[in-house]
Amino acid sequence: MVNILEKVFNSALTELEDMRFFFPFLAEIHADISYETGILHQYLNQSKSAIKKFTEAIEMDAKHKSAVIALARTFIKRKEGQNAVPVLKKFSEMGPSSTVQQLLGEAYLSMENPDAAIEAFNSAI
Repeated sequence: MVNILEKVFNSALTELEDMRFFFPFLAEIHADISYETGILHQYLNQSKSAIKKFTEAIEMDAKHKSAVIALARTFIKRKEGQNAVPVLKKFSEMGPSSTVQQLLGEAYLSMENPDAAIEAFNSAI
């Protein structure tokens, strides 16, 4: 079952990359394609590839909230909260987001910084 699922995901990854290649004039969807490709990499437990794709999406569209959240969650899951913090702080400078503040709190907790975590969690409320 896992091999079949992996083949389906790999096929979808190829199709997403082909879309970007064959439709370069659709620049506005390239960030979404990178984000979706990152999600597929997550399902395949390929966190390094997922991080690369989420980062790519954010570089194309700094306001891509889904990519920011996915990137931060991936870092936190990998026990790399120190990598999530700058991504979340940069995004939060663009405007308030309770989800981003909550993830910032989780990142600080993973770094064993309870004071900063409490401050972030309070900002989320």
